Amino acid sequence: MGLAKSKKKWQEDGQIDKRDKVLMFLALAGLSCMSLFLNLDYDVMQESLRRARDLTRSTNGSLEVKSERLEERREDVYDSFSWPVNETAINELKQLTKMLDPGRLHQREIRGTVREQPFVCRTKSEDNCLLQGYDQILHYNTCAILGSGGILTGSLCGDEIDSHDFVLRFNLAPIDGYQKDVGSKTTLTSLNNAIMFNVNIHPELNPFAHSLRLSNRTMFLAPKGRFTRVFKRFYEAVRTNRVVVNLKYFGESTHVNGLLGMLDTVSEHVNSPLRGEPTIGLMTILMSTHFCRRINLYGFWPFDTDANNRTVPYHYYTIPHFEPRYGREEPHKKGEQHDFDQEFAFYQELQRRGVLHIMNRACKTE
Repeated sequence: MGLAKSKKKWQEDGQIDKRDKVLMFLALAGLSCMSLFLNLDYDVMQESLRRARDLTRSTNGSLEVKSERLEERREDVYDSFSWPVNETAINELKQLTKMLDPGRLHQREIRGTVREQPFVCRTKSEDNCLLQGYDQILHYNTCAILGSGGILTGSLCGDEIDSHDFVLRFNLAPIDGYQKDVGSKTTLTSLNNAIMFNVNIHPELNPFAHSLRLSNRTMFLAPKGRFTRVFKRFYEAVRTNRVVVNLKYFGESTHVNGLLGMLDTVSEHVNSPLRGEPTIGLMTILMSTHFCRRINLYGFWPFDTDANNRTVPYHYYTIPHFEPRYGREEPHKKGEQHDFDQEFAFYQELQRRGVLHIMNRACKTE
């Protein structure tokens, strides 16, 4: 009797065990289907979470800006020369940034090699310019715009950068010794006022002055600020280093009347806020939409680690034997003037809209 009872109980337990297995199988199948439906894989999700950075900044308690890392973005399957350009989005942006049209630029040829008449060539109508052929911004199919971020270190992007029709750099960032990562071609250099203090300090040791000498007979741009302040120091640097360059600048009215209003309109149009003083990078990138069809950004990266969690230096270059008058800004901090994280989020939105492409990975391997 006891044996029969035990056997019956074992059969009942077996049936319960079978039901549990069936229920477990159905539950796992349901989870698998849900995972497939959402296209989420645990490892991918964990990697995405590891890479992502939430750069949240509240403005008046209501505004949040979130900037994500880009390695996991689908757009990155395209290289610098094949990503889909959104001509409509570019034209819309050009309409909103008419004051940055390079056709509005003034220019002066500065001859640091002579003392008499260093500014004979002032306008496009002059015939006696030494830099004929070096002084015009035309229209280009591919443009590389180089920030100086340490994300370029070890990127081996030099050849790719130099293959662009137009190469734009900032603030005389050193090139010599870094060509394999940043290339050597320079069509236009964009300057801010602060860099001019550094260029004129000990030019024999100064890496920025060395870059100025290497940039002889190229164009320079002062996209913002009072021209007279930039020009005074830049002229001194050109004379000290005995180069001939063409300096382009917008009239004072561009900055006094409507610059911040223009940025408010643009940020509202792309639904990506821009607050505070714009960097020359932002100004120059917006200007480039007027003459570049395919804009590729290199060296723009406000994070202190890359997508593989490796430390990224602030700049791709080092200056061990030179102390700038104005030290570099502390990386990844919101200063009173500039918000690099916010501007980077803005560039990400432009990438989503097909206006530009951010290169945040190596171009090739050794």
